[in-house]
Amino acid sequence: MEYLRYVRTDNSGNIYAAGMTASTNAIATSGAHQTALGGGNWLWDDAYLSKFGSTGAQIWGTYYGGSDWERFYGLSLSSSALHIVGNTGSSNSIATTGAYQQTYAGGGDAFVAKFNLSGQRQWGTYFGTSAEEEGVGIAVDASGNVYIGGEAASGSSSLMTTGAHQTTFGGGFRDGFIAKLNSSGTQKLW
Repeated sequence: MEYLRYVRTDNSGNIYAAGMTASTNAIATSGAHQTALGGGNWLWDDAYLSKFGSTGAQIWGTYYGGSDWERFYGLSLSSSALHIVGNTGSSNSIATTGAYQQTYAGGGDAFVAKFNLSGQRQWGTYFGTSAEEEGVGIAVDASGNVYIGGEAASGSSSLMTTGAHQTTFGGGFRDGFIAKLNSSGTQKLW
């Protein structure tokens, strides 16, 4: 089963589709970043990305996920890259070496990843604490800095930086958050 969340087009008429899937076939193409479903125990086990030409023929497709579940919530397309955001229960296959947060903190962490337009991951990072965080929106500025927004449960205050507008959890079920990462995904700027 697949769930399509986002579709974007470029100036050449190519189509980029992203969503969540539990399917073990007809998603990934040969040479893709991740050619097999990572696993999980939810209806939507992995995120996926696909590129189609202007005539609708698939150019490439890849899974994105570890051995547990992934939910996909946002996609940003520029002239040179795709950035995705979501949340995960996987402790593997999400973060790259040197990333801002290389290990899963637990509870369901947000994740951010950058892919080139050929479907190869450039970097990936967790963004979370032992509480649950969901990355639900993403934007990239002209310098390549990445902005993510989402929801965080109580206990996520350690993600906030000194001098931020609000540095502690406000109460209730969840707070919203916004954060800025550098263009290489190695540093949280605020």
